[in-house]
Amino acid sequence: MSWRDLGYCNSQMLRCALWHYRGDITPMPYLSRRRSVSANTLTSRPIHRLVCSFADPLKIAVYILILLLISGFLLVRYTIEQTSMEPTFHPGQRIVVSRAESTITNLLMGAAYAAHSEAAGVGWLQRGQVVVFYESEDRESLPLIKRLIGIPGDHVQIYDGVVLINGAQLAEPYLTTGTACDAHCDLTLGPSEYFFMGDNRSVSRDSRQFGPIPANQIVGRVVLRFWPLDQLAISF
Repeated sequence: MSWRDLGYCNSQMLRCALWHYRGDITPMPYLSRRRSVSANTLTSRPIHRLVCSFADPLKIAVYILILLLISGFLLVRYTIEQTSMEPTFHPGQRIVVSRAESTITNLLMGAAYAAHSEAAGVGWLQRGQVVVFYESEDRESLPLIKRLIGIPGDHVQIYDGVVLINGAQLAEPYLTTGTACDAHCDLTLGPSEYFFMGDNRSVSRDSRQFGPIPANQIVGRVVLRFWPLDQLAISF
């Protein structure tokens, strides 16, 4: 073999070595860059998504609503302690009262309440719903739970155990006994007055004794009975 052939072989061997060497190390910086980019991307995306989510007004409103619900601002829990709402509710049962409608109404209609007394009614309440309210305006006494019988403008009459609303007998499928009343009741409710009675009419102390309840003393309506679990029910 000549020196030229030997030089050629050495040159070829060097090229092969360099090729294999370059092949081993070339992907490494590439992989390192890929890993670096991926790591940066993974750490930045959640922050970016969080910022974008808070930039959406609708999502902000949802977050605020969830916080309000959790804090008990719109939903309140109570424990039944009296028998005035039997057979619908019994002592020891636990309920959830929605203050959402009353809170939103007070916020949106506050000016109207002050300016126009005829707008002071709580329009989201309907006859037959079970409502929690305070007997006195100072709200120092314990709240009461009763059935809504009359709404603003109604002519309420009770004669011989029969409830008449605007001259028509009120259907009361939630009662197991007749309506008991110590005296005849005959009154027309004002623009922000509500008439309540307990389902257990013979023992309940309600609007028959202390009169109509103003809208600003209403806490909210009962939306859930959650305890005991085997007596779970919604929408009363």
